[in-house]
Amino acid sequence: MKKIATIFTALVLYISASAFNIPEASINTVVKNAFEKQFRVTGSVTWEKKQDVYFANFIKDETDYAVAFSEEGNLLALTRKVAVKNLPLNVIQTLNKMTGFSFDLQATEVQMEGDSFYLVAGQDEKIYLSMKCYSNGDIEILRRVKK
Repeated sequence: MKKIATIFTALVLYISASAFNIPEASINTVVKNAFEKQFRVTGSVTWEKKQDVYFANFIKDETDYAVAFSEEGNLLALTRKVAVKNLPLNVIQTLNKMTGFSFDLQATEVQMEGDSFYLVAGQDEKIYLSMKCYSNGDIEILRRVKK
């Protein structure tokens, strides 16, 4: 469970501000082969390593993706940017109930351990929120910051 939390935290940080890219030549060949087999990306890929997890960021079909692989080449998580207006209807209905809030135009869809959820940011006059939204409409507040 601790490793899952570490991967999730690192993935969120990676999505929000990618830094410390590493050269593709230094990527573990097992990881690189697994990535190439699963994603067949023709454009540029940026890599980062945190602890024993490799992260790749790339654009495919005009959509931003980030993936996390273990050193053994196992896909741990996959994310992509998605327009908030294209989120599942249950999520949109819940967000619409948050009177006075406006939301970023883009959310991040995360697939991890067979589960999917959406990371959405929003704000009202007093606070900024980072939320984890589930397709059934449930929302978990990840971060709340006063303005």
